[in-house]
Amino acid sequence: MSQPAPSPEPYTGTPADLRRILSDAGYMTEAVPKLARLAPMGSNVDPEAIRAALAEPTPPNLLARLFYAAQPLPRAQAESLLAPLGCEPLIAAGLLRAEGDTIRSVGAVVPIANRLCLRDFESWATGMPMQEDYVLGVGLATTMLAGFTVRRAGERVLDIGTGQGFQAMCAAEHAAEVIGTDINRHALDFAAVSLRLNAIDNVRLRHGSFFEPVAEERGTFDLLVSNPPFVIAPPHDLAAIGGRWEGDRFVQDLISTAPEFLRDGGYATILCNWHHPSPDEPFARPLSWINGRGVDAWIVRLKTDSPETYARQWLRETAAGNGQAAMTAAGNSLEHWLDYYKRLNIGAISLGVVYLRRRAAGGPNWSRTDSLSMDNYTGHASSQAQSLFDAETTLRSLPTEEAVLDLRLELSPAAELAQRLALDQGAWKPRQSLLRETAGFEFAVGLDGLTTQILAALRPDAPAREHILALAKSMRADPQTAIRQTAPFLARMLKLSHVRVAGR
Repeated sequence: MSQPAPSPEPYTGTPADLRRILSDAGYMTEAVPKLARLAPMGSNVDPEAIRAALAEPTPPNLLARLFYAAQPLPRAQAESLLAPLGCEPLIAAGLLRAEGDTIRSVGAVVPIANRLCLRDFESWATGMPMQEDYVLGVGLATTMLAGFTVRRAGERVLDIGTGQGFQAMCAAEHAAEVIGTDINRHALDFAAVSLRLNAIDNVRLRHGSFFEPVAEERGTFDLLVSNPPFVIAPPHDLAAIGGRWEGDRFVQDLISTAPEFLRDGGYATILCNWHHPSPDEPFARPLSWINGRGVDAWIVRLKTDSPETYARQWLRETAAGNGQAAMTAAGNSLEHWLDYYKRLNIGAISLGVVYLRRRAAGGPNWSRTDSLSMDNYTGHASSQAQSLFDAETTLRSLPTEEAVLDLRLELSPAAELAQRLALDQGAWKPRQSLLRETAGFEFAVGLDGLTTQILAALRPDAPAREHILALAKSMRADPQTAIRQTAPFLARMLKLSHVRVAGR
């Protein structure tokens, strides 16, 4: 007599299984890219075009209706699409809610950098304007900051204004503990759901304004990261992009307070706007915010806009998102914005990244400023930023410029030499040599035959002086002339991150 088949084990999936389900169904690779083309950031969206694109009831389209276009699905259909996980774990996690016989998502689920991120549905999907507590998605500024951020293993990280939680999730990959704070409870709710969807358990979320939730934890963080609501605009109600502080006051308070919360050796990485009276003096104000705060600073200006260009850009962005209704208190017009800027003596507005490092010993604190282009940025700037801080501190501690030759130097592992060759008397010889970094900012610099040989001669087994003297001897060059001419070149290469002090 045959034995009855054993009952199958009950499925014990978690919300983190949603990523595999969405991926297997083609939501990531088919539906989201299609909709992103139809609904680009900063552009007006045609809801009819979206509905037409999702008309065929394929699994990726049905999932997109639920998780991208704010449309409910019949419960039975949603259960089938989300099998074997089903709806209940996602309802319990706060992602889905039941409405009678239908299921609706509380927000849009968007795959970004192998993570699932939750944000509020856009106005084209809901037919409603942005609300005061609107949770933005992962935009260009968010991904830029993630690439700029200094990252080291085992850190304690503070994310100020965590929003949908993307920076906190990035930090969770290398940190021991992450604290994400935000004044927007709705944003914290969404961030908590995203953490569950991505099975992240080392992030703690706290409600409160600015540094209030960590007021008793000064000097305990290895990294502070922030993508604050930095838009410089007349007062309005859309908290996600600023409007509650005059001018760039939020950014000023953030940058000037951040050093208090860093451990010695800890870094802050902040992407923000700041304003200045004229285009000719872009750094004076942010530098004044950190003077005497016990930090070294590297401020990189990425671009500067006139008040009119800046205002037009953000008015276009908010109109595309149907956020104008939320900004009616600002009298949402170009003239109003320009009058506001004139009252605050704003002649230009810059976008940049502010790096800070807490340092209590090893000489006086320093500040460095650079105006660089995103066209010459390759991403993943963490190692470069740390090398630059080390180089600046080292160079400023040397008794003379020539003392740089007493350091053990090595070429940056991200350095790349590109050459154009020309035929010269039967042999290919370099016509142009360009050295650049392949991680972070390129800092491209032209080299000649001699300087390429100098860099190739550097090795960490001995001070640079020994290798330069050996090279001079092999070339039958005067050793003192070689030393005198090489020191300033190597100091410059250190400042541009092409060369670093070995072992640091």
